[in-house]
Amino acid sequence: LVEAAAPGSPAEAIRGAALTVGWALRRDAGAVDPVDLRREAWMRGVLREATASGAKAAAVVGAFHAPALLDADADAEAPADDSGSASWIGSDVTMSLIPYTYALLDSRSGYPAGIRDPEWQQSVLESGGDPAALHDALLHAAVRICTELRGQGHPSGPADAREIVRLAGDLARLRDLPAPGRGELLEAVQTVLTHGETLGRGRAVARALERVLVGTRNGRPAPAAPRSGLGPEVERRLSELNLPGPAAPAERDLRLDPLRSDLDRRRELLLQQLTTCRIPYGEPVAVTGAGGADAVTTRWRVRWTPSTAALLDATGARGVTPEQAAEGILQAQHRKELDDGGATSAQILTGLERAAACGLPTLTATRLTETATTLPTIATLPDLLTALTLTDRIHNGHFATATPPGPSARPETAPTPQPAAASSKNPTPDPDGTGPVPAAVPLSADLEGSAPTRFRDPEADQRPEPHDRPAGDGEAGGSGESGGRDHASGRRVGGEGRESREGDGGDVTHDVSQTLLTAAVRHLDGLTGSDDPADARALADLAARADTFGGTRLTAGLTRLAADGSPLIAAAAGAVRVLLGHEAPEALGDRIGSWLDTATTPATRAALTRRLVGLLTAAGPLLQTGGPVLQPLLDRVDTLPDRAFMDRLPALRGGFDTLSPAARDRVLDALADHLGDHVHTNVDPVELAIWTAADLAGKAAVTTRSLTRTQPTRPQPAAPNPTAGPPPTNQATGPDTPTTSPNPAARPENATGGAGG
Repeated sequence: LVEAAAPGSPAEAIRGAALTVGWALRRDAGAVDPVDLRREAWMRGVLREATASGAKAAAVVGAFHAPALLDADADAEAPADDSGSASWIGSDVTMSLIPYTYALLDSRSGYPAGIRDPEWQQSVLESGGDPAALHDALLHAAVRICTELRGQGHPSGPADAREIVRLAGDLARLRDLPAPGRGELLEAVQTVLTHGETLGRGRAVARALERVLVGTRNGRPAPAAPRSGLGPEVERRLSELNLPGPAAPAERDLRLDPLRSDLDRRRELLLQQLTTCRIPYGEPVAVTGAGGADAVTTRWRVRWTPSTAALLDATGARGVTPEQAAEGILQAQHRKELDDGGATSAQILTGLERAAACGLPTLTATRLTETATTLPTIATLPDLLTALTLTDRIHNGHFATATPPGPSARPETAPTPQPAAASSKNPTPDPDGTGPVPAAVPLSADLEGSAPTRFRDPEADQRPEPHDRPAGDGEAGGSGESGGRDHASGRRVGGEGRESREGDGGDVTHDVSQTLLTAAVRHLDGLTGSDDPADARALADLAARADTFGGTRLTAGLTRLAADGSPLIAAAAGAVRVLLGHEAPEALGDRIGSWLDTATTPATRAALTRRLVGLLTAAGPLLQTGGPVLQPLLDRVDTLPDRAFMDRLPALRGGFDTLSPAARDRVLDALADHLGDHVHTNVDPVELAIWTAADLAGKAAVTTRSLTRTQPTRPQPAAPNPTAGPPPTNQATGPDTPTTSPNPAARPENATGGAGG
């Protein structure tokens, strides 16, 4: 408002307009924050001291605070109790300077004292109030906007930039302004470049305006200025947690158990927060639990490098602690997703996982709300199952939290919780422990002083803490209790004071899981034409989850998929129905045999491959364990003629190719039980001698009639004695055949005699 009329205006007009705007904003705001009132009281005290001798003072202050510097206006607004403002006077205050970016200075980033389009404001400042210089800045901005738009693949050239400058100048002249301002530039850009499209090209123009008018400049503190608070804070924590730092940068491998050890919990949170900030310090190593379950321990490879120190200073603009920096980055990503039209399912899941891993309850609750409301409408079935797994991990407390583990509660000592009536007066517990704060989102975080991350309604329950810690409960790194059931109260109590109530309506993650599960069942019909093995795996996972609470919708959906689905999905649905007990294994085995019988054409053999892929992907153990499911397939293979088997062999190989090497070994073991995997050596010697004599007699008869194929002879080297003839050989039978004809009648007798003697 002030900037638009500033070029060519006298300094007093600018000052008067700014003071007027500040006064209007203050009157419109109503109540002023008590912290601001204390700050303004301190400003007035400094001014009184500076002007006590009659000297004049100049104050560089925001226009909002300018009216408070007048003693007459300040008396009515002064806080009733200034003891809080004076409590810190005379005490040591630690501060640091953080290099800010133009993107953070923009008011749309959430910065309360920010301004719109800092890069444009910088160009206005550099113009020095000269209308000609501001016109040049307008021309430069128009050219850059067209360049950015062209970089996104939209046509835009010098003619568009010239038209933007012309239209902005005309608007300024119509409004009797010395030079075009930000408002005229925006109106000209919208008229010339958007072509009336609020979406599509309009969004591309908005992105170009953001890059040009907001800017990408980064601040830089003076060399002697204090360092960013993030760098020293991280170095202090690394030293406190006995992790590699500037003094000891050597690489180390760590295995952490954050749910049992308080030291490991703090290490895990710091490493996750640094990873979210993209600071090259810790590299996670994949860990799998027993039986393929989610692991509750983690492995890291950590090392301090010069890049770590450099990026810590660069990331200091996001916050002075790892928690602030990680939350700032995740919130910025969330705002960008919303500005781009809404988050995708992958972005929602990534944001939820990162927020939970970093121990940020408020942001996790926001992402849980988004998961429950947005994800069911946009996600595919595999994404919904991934979200279910993630919410289960949050519900079961597999993420470390910012609060230390509380006292362990054994089943025999844990008090029975008393249900509390819902009341809007009870605030959400403050994660920092500084006092209650109102819930900011529908899904609030309930941090109960225990290791697992639990997200519950603010007034879901209030229970007393145990007065005494049971003997034998170890501290950090101890074995502790792995969990048990309180039969009196019906609760399941976990180690480190964890507990998960079954059927607790206040458990937000339980409600989110039910919402996702219902949405996943609705997605069944969408798999009808799928040919992706991932959908077959998702179908099996969904059935395993959904069968825990039953429902006819799942049964009907699986029946439709088995009847009308693509070959891969139909086979997977049939296997899942057997796993859930909706169909007998013998029926599935007969169906598998019919697939092999009908695979007589290239199309049916291709369908056989896809059916086997779907079957083995969804329920490989059915075939790996043999039994009635595998038997019909083995019977068909045993009885098929050689030609028919060779025709089907590529299709069979393609289907079984989806199994892992370990799964193939299990199938081989099942086949060994059916066919045998070794040569039997306990044959009767007499019977073996009869077989041998018959083979030799047949060979002699073939040789006598010259019916064998003559082997080509290789050229022999010259004999040393040219007069000697070649040694006699039997050309029909080769060198391994004896030259004397066998006596068929004598061989069995000799064999029998040998056996008996």
